[in-house]
Amino acid sequence: MTPAVSVVCATYRRPQALARLLAALAKQDLDEPFEVIVSDDGSGDLTETRAIVAGSPLDIRLLEHPTNRGPAAARNDGWQAARADVVAFTDDDCQPTPGWLRAGLMQVRKGGVLVVGRVEPDPAQRANEGPWSRSLTIRDARFMQTANTFYARADVAAVGGFDEVFRNGGEDTDLGMRVIEQLGRARVFEPDAFVLHDVHPGTARTLVRASATRWTDLPLVLRRHPEMRAATHHRVFWKRTHPATLLALAGLAALPASPLTALLVAPWLVDRGWRHPVQGSRLRTLPGTFLVDTAEVVGCVRGSIRHRSLLL
Repeated sequence: MTPAVSVVCATYRRPQALARLLAALAKQDLDEPFEVIVSDDGSGDLTETRAIVAGSPLDIRLLEHPTNRGPAAARNDGWQAARADVVAFTDDDCQPTPGWLRAGLMQVRKGGVLVVGRVEPDPAQRANEGPWSRSLTIRDARFMQTANTFYARADVAAVGGFDEVFRNGGEDTDLGMRVIEQLGRARVFEPDAFVLHDVHPGTARTLVRASATRWTDLPLVLRRHPEMRAATHHRVFWKRTHPATLLALAGLAALPASPLTALLVAPWLVDRGWRHPVQGSRLRTLPGTFLVDTAEVVGCVRGSIRHRSLLL
């Protein structure tokens, strides 16, 4: 039977997370057939992944690629292999709740829309959450992240799919904006299409390294879609903490000229140390938090230079 919806997931070296995703998909309450397409982005040894896929009761296909080409390329292979008229994107570190496909599919079938579903950190994993953990929360349709989006397959094909020039974030928002701009589609937020996102543990060092590269392609999104600046802080900053971070960096850089410039660090200390403290001891985590904020700003500056579009 032709599936009603094709679930596409790009994966890279996270077989145990993929197993949780497939287990969650096996519990969907959709009363129509659906297929799952897992697109591996050059993980290398796929022995464990193949065993997990083979053991799943789902109608599932594993696409294997010899080299890592980025999530945009992996997702393109996935939706191009889809047999259904509707494509649902999610990630290997997500666990859709039982009503996910039913709620998202119902909205897409109304026509003329792309659908963004709700994402919350997995409460079962939050007990072990630390100050450097990462997860994802989505409560509106601004950025159209592929952790939880539904498209008519014909719409994705009409705009050429994901642009594979994106390697460090933004490819999903770019796709959604092209569908909106070129095809006149509306974006709809559907809270009942609900997905739980893994809470990834980490250290200050690993988060600094990730933050320095994670956002470098976001300035390209703003260059192509200037209206997305309305979703940024004062249309220039990626996060509301970045202006104070830049001010603090300027103050520290000018310390040799005047000790008074140390006062420029105060707004950041007030913001991060009091108004929006990270989880854990404020004093203990402040140095690492400053390094993470600095790495984010550095990544945005690098991307701004590369793509000739200002984002700080």
